[in-house]
Amino acid sequence: MQITIKQSTIKAVARAMAKNDIRSYLNGMLVHTNGHDTRLVATDGHRMNVPIVERTMLVEVPQQYIIPASLVSTICKCKAPRDNKKPEVTLTFHDGKVAAALPDGTESVANLVGGKYPDYDRIVPHTLSGEAAQYNPEYVLDAYKACADYLDVKNHQIALSPNGSGPAAMACGGFVALIMPRRTDDIVTKLDARLLSPIASPELVTVEA
Repeated sequence: MQITIKQSTIKAVARAMAKNDIRSYLNGMLVHTNGHDTRLVATDGHRMNVPIVERTMLVEVPQQYIIPASLVSTICKCKAPRDNKKPEVTLTFHDGKVAAALPDGTESVANLVGGKYPDYDRIVPHTLSGEAAQYNPEYVLDAYKACADYLDVKNHQIALSPNGSGPAAMACGGFVALIMPRRTDDIVTKLDARLLSPIASPELVTVEA
């Protein structure tokens, strides 16, 4: 199987990858061809990024490959020539390995990660309730940056759609960043009383000549 993906899309997905998780497959990035489309998936158990990407080769049965974190890092850090405004990466999967043709003209090969990736499609909500919830601000910022990566822009106006006890979503086109809500017992519900007191007016000081 071979697919070509924008480098910026891989960067967007990588923002949700786990780091040093004992579940080695979460430290990698899933490439999943389900018979209808091909998707990239990354999750650390608290948030998940998923885009739908074009498939350049039709396959008869669903297939899953997990790219190791080391290769994902190499792809994300690769510098494309200045005249290449939209760098792409071609991934070729064969015999337990993945070869990445990088934007700088080089190739990097790695062994695929073993193990079964979680059933990520169960996490994607069918509807969003709009019910307010608390979210890790670092994850919200990463979701914002992921959408910027996917759109290949520096800033955008896409907002996070809350979903009560379910995962919130920040979506653009064929990309979605999902964030699970925080536990409410971790949230500060009271302010220091001193912050609620009015600020005293400074005394007027008269300086005699």
